[in-house]
Parts: sequence; C-alpha cells; structure tokens
Amino acid sequence: MNIAAKNKNAVWIGTACCVAYAGCYAGRNILSAVMPQMTELEIFSESALGLMGSALLLCYGVGQLINGFLGNRIDAKYMVSVGLAVTGLMIIMFPFCTSQAAGILMWGACGFFCSMLWGPMSKIIGENTQRTAGRIIITLMTAASVTGTLLTYILAIYGSASGSYRAPFIISGIVLLIIAAAYYVCSIHMERHGIIRTYATENTQKSQTDFKKLFLNTGFISMVIVTLLYGVIRNAVSFWIPTFIAQNFSISSKTAAAISTILPLTNIIGTFVTMFIAKLLKYREKLMCMILFSFSVLMFTVVFVCKSSFAPVSVSALFLASAAMTGACNMIFSIYVLHFASTGLISGITGFFDFASYISASGANFLFPVILNTGGWSAVVAVWTAVTAAGTVFSLIAMKTDKAHLLS
Repeated sequence: MNIAAKNKNAVWIGTACCVAYAGCYAGRNILSAVMPQMTELEIFSESALGLMGSALLLCYGVGQLINGFLGNRIDAKYMVSVGLAVTGLMIIMFPFCTSQAAGILMWGACGFFCSMLWGPMSKIIGENTQRTAGRIIITLMTAASVTGTLLTYILAIYGSASGSYRAPFIISGIVLLIIAAAYYVCSIHMERHGIIRTYATENTQKSQTDFKKLFLNTGFISMVIVTLLYGVIRNAVSFWIPTFIAQNFSISSKTAAAISTILPLTNIIGTFVTMFIAKLLKYREKLMCMILFSFSVLMFTVVFVCKSSFAPVSVSALFLASAAMTGACNMIFSIYVLHFASTGLISGITGFFDFASYISASGANFLFPVILNTGGWSAVVAVWTAVTAAGTVFSLIAMKTDKAHLLS
C-alpha cells in the first residue's frame, strides 16, 4: 500500500474514532456540567450527585478493564455502537428519574457502556495505522474528548438560560444515538474497502506471559501509579470544577457554566502544546509526565493561596493544571501504551490503564464531598496539590527504572 493510500485510510479511521469519542464525552460529562443547576433547583443534593458521579467513574473504570480485554476478540463496530446507543438512551431517561438509587444505577450503566469505546478503538488504530499516524490520531482523540466536554457546557448554559435542566440531557442523548448509527455505518464501509482489518492475536500465550511480566517491572508499576494519580485530577477534579467555581466564588450556575466552557478549550491547547514539547524532547513521555505534574503542583498552589480571592488568577491556574493533566493522559495513551502494540493485546493493556485512572477518580469523587464538608474548598485543593506532587515523584521513578517496553 502506497503512502497516499495509508494516509487516506488513517484519515478515515481517525475521523470515525474522534467523532465517536467526542460523543462519548458529551454523554459522560453532561451530569457534571448540569450539576450546579440541579443543586440550585434542589433536584438532587450534592452528595447524591456525587454518588452518581462516583458510580459513573467506578463502572467506567471497571468496564475499561473488562471491555479492554473483550475488545481483543469482539469487533469494534459492535462494541462502540452499542456503547454509545445504550448510553444515549440512559441519558435521555435520566432527567425524568426522581429516585437517587435509580439515578446511581443509571449513571453506573452509562459508565460501563461508555467504556466500550477506548480499548477496541485503540486496537483498530494500533493494528491498522503506522506508529506516527497512530500517535496523531490518539492525540486528536484526546482533543475530541475535550470537544465533547465543551458541548456539555454549552448545553448546560442553554439549560440554565431556558430554565430546563432536562433539555441538556435529552439533546446529549440524541446526539449519542446519531453518532452510534453513523459509526456502525462507517465501520462497515471501512471493512468493505479494506481500510480496517481485524488481526488475530499470534503467540497468545507469549503475549499473556509478557503481560504478567509487566507487573514485575518497577517502572511499569510506577507508570500505573502515575495513571492513578493523573486520573484523580483529570477526571474527578474536572467533575467538580463547575461546582467549585460556583460555590468558591459565590456565582450563579449559569455564570459558572459559561466560565467552564473555557476549560475544554484550555485542555485542547494543552494537549497540542504538550505534544509539541514532547517532540522536542524526542517523545520521552516519562520526562514529560514529570514536567506536567510539577507544573500542576505550582498551579494548585496558586489556587490554594488565592482561596476565594483573585478569582481570575485562581480559575486560570485551575484550568492550566487541568490542561497539564490532559497532556499527561495523552503521553500515556499516544506514546507509552503504543510501545506494546506488537504484543497483540493492546486493547487489554489500554483498557487496564484507563481502568486505573477511573478507579482512582471514582474513589476521589467519593472522598471530595467528605473533605469539602469537613475542611472546605481549601482542604480539597490541598489534596489536589498533594496528588500532583506524588505524581511528580513516581514519574521520576518511572523515568529511571522503566524497561517494560523491551518486553514487546
């Protein structure tokens, strides 16, 4: 296959995966975006919504582990389409739910079905594109996830302006149903034209043995811990940012939602800036993680010092810390995980790392309300600072010890 054909195929694969992933984030982040309005209207309490968010993240994380390995065997067009469609239906039904328990179950289901995307799509990218193209596509998918999040904030603004908290959920759910159908049709087209092929895993026993050996590698374990820590900031902290802005600076949910629309844009810029810097550093992803965590420590320190004063400075620092952690996520999945493409189990390995990031986020999401009720937002920000400081340390350990890529 000539270079032009390979590039054309990469465009098809990248477009399909990016649109699907943007849809996934438009669904799973709509609860966070509308949360300030729902608490204002006393639809559910902060604790109840926090439990729903924890269920979402917990089931998303567990689902990544399960669906990551299933993605080695089941066609991505089925997993991705079903995942988006079921999530869309759940989100459409949620605003008519009046039971806290039912809400927790619904968002847990959303988390699980959303987790059916990342591993299978990573496998398609890893097996059907060259390494450079794969790195670009996964970086664009990170940007697409941020774009999907931006849509949720726009819908939240509309919901606040119209006085209807239900509209953002319904619109988001409909968007997911449309994308689910489009991805299925697009996948069939790509299969018929040989753009994507599913490769059987060769030397499966050897691959499984290598996967077990990873957990005997100090550097690999350190990278798992790095993933756990960035997951707290990128996922759990991001879930609370609109509420933090509204409560810490005593502003309305509509204003908080409007300010929060800047966050996805900051994250997109952060993703490409970190990739540019990584290129200058010859794609040394562990060094980049250490730099990004160190930067986040500084930014959260600024937020802590500002407290409820100097809102523009505090919010800017908060957004920059979030952008840095989005960049760290991209280092893990667009560079580090692709080292293992030749194992034949890239979907499972990718799923495991995503599982780690969301399990930690789920636990943090459960603890944040407790910390908030006992120590206020200052205590919560102090925890965020400590998490990023730990991430700096483990990134350094990984940089010095990781040899896991030699297994592939």
